[in-house]
Amino acid sequence: MAAAGFRVIALDMPGHGQTQGWRGRHRFDGTAADIAEFVRAAGLDLPDLAVIGHSWGAMVGSRLPGAGLRPRVIALLDPPALTVAQFEVFVQDPSEQLYSSYDAAAAAMRAANPTWTDGDVAAKAHGLTTFNPEAVLAVLLENGDWDAGMSAARQADEAGVPMWVIRGEWGAGCLIPDALVPRLEAAFGRQRVVTIQDAPHSPQRTHPEATLVALLRALESSPVEAGTPAT
Repeated sequence: MAAAGFRVIALDMPGHGQTQGWRGRHRFDGTAADIAEFVRAAGLDLPDLAVIGHSWGAMVGSRLPGAGLRPRVIALLDPPALTVAQFEVFVQDPSEQLYSSYDAAAAAMRAANPTWTDGDVAAKAHGLTTFNPEAVLAVLLENGDWDAGMSAARQADEAGVPMWVIRGEWGAGCLIPDALVPRLEAAFGRQRVVTIQDAPHSPQRTHPEATLVALLRALESSPVEAGTPAT
């Protein structure tokens, strides 16, 4: 993204990465208000501001117009469309638990994902030794059913903020069922829904070139090029 001419700023979501002092604000709307406050405090609320969010970050990103932030465009990267019951099964996955050491996490990730690159294994292992379990469980289980951001589409459209959805395929590990695509297209506009073939939930990791092309298409589009508005 930087090579394409963008100034790129990546932030840790609350309770993730190096961010400490999680305050228990895990709801989409509340987190969006916190992110909007950060953007304003950092002097980033500019006319050319574009936002990319992945997974929970995408769900939060879809709420930014409701928090009073008006980015030029918002790209949602595989915002999940899963029920709380589905997330309850996910959080019981033994491979997704907090590990006491990096070496143990790396060995488990390598055994479970033999095709992953060393960098992918290292990133996942690092994440599994540093995340805040209380924060993650609250995010996944206390936000109700996730709808890929569709409930926020009308508000974004009324605010004049085009939102794009970039997803993988359900059979490859995407968290948006393929059967939901027509509803996504109705909510966001047909041209604003992009599917990356054979991509999982994190296409930026497994399909970086295709993901970059899709993101640049969204970020460099004009409102006219973006297709029909959300309805």
